[in-house]
Amino acid sequence: MLRCSDSPIARCASTADVVAALGFADLVSINYESVAGTLSPDDAYAGKRFLLQSPPETMAALDELGVDVATLGNNHIYDWQGAGVTSTVRNLEEAGIAHSGGGATELEALQPAIIDAGALRIGVVSMTTVTGDYVNDGLPTATATVPAALPAEDRWQYEIRTFGFGSPGDANHLATAGRRPGAVWAEFTQMEAGLSTGDAADLWMAISRTYPELQDWVARRGHSGAARFSRNAVETAVAAARTEGADLVVVQIHGGMQFADVSSEYFRQATHEAADAGADA
Repeated sequence: MLRCSDSPIARCASTADVVAALGFADLVSINYESVAGTLSPDDAYAGKRFLLQSPPETMAALDELGVDVATLGNNHIYDWQGAGVTSTVRNLEEAGIAHSGGGATELEALQPAIIDAGALRIGVVSMTTVTGDYVNDGLPTATATVPAALPAEDRWQYEIRTFGFGSPGDANHLATAGRRPGAVWAEFTQMEAGLSTGDAADLWMAISRTYPELQDWVARRGHSGAARFSRNAVETAVAAARTEGADLVVVQIHGGMQFADVSSEYFRQATHEAADAGADA
């Protein structure tokens, strides 16, 4: 295990040993599973249980390690929402470190990083299967009983808030009523498949203002975030890398089930879909 100092730079004491190992590689890629910035804790994503932010000085550590590309397709790039994505991308670009997997729009998040390594031009695609939907799916239903010993930080899950959107006849109309967060999430997911991209985004952004604790960590529904894995998305990203002249395309997928003793059927399917899309690794 690497032992890190108490310095705010958060640089590991054994960096030299890691540098020696990474020095054999033609290309070094790391998963930057954090926001890079100095954003206020008060501005973090409401309701998100685990929040990660690293100081901009970590860019110097990445430079020492010889990092060529940072992948952002993970479940923490959106911990400070749009401001966090912008801050992270800005810090990486100012440090001259390529990145892939996070952006202001879905298309931007899917944009591959292209790096010349040795005799090859390599495209790196970063995506995540972890969207935040599973958190919302686990919220109490409209009829769930409030636990007697409910922690203060979880009380919002049972709050009834008044919400309505649009007018009768609109595709994305929701009648004004009192709803728990889980109830409005259930209604939204039932409607979303039948809505245009614009109508879904408008409704989601309105819901997010009343229920800011609902989680959505990927770039969709009118906001920034990580690149969400899907068959169509990986085909788009791999094709973009080939268009930019990539000889070798690497798709890095952040997902699966932590602490599980067996591999995920969905994750195995995702890797096959990446290979079918033309990924080399």
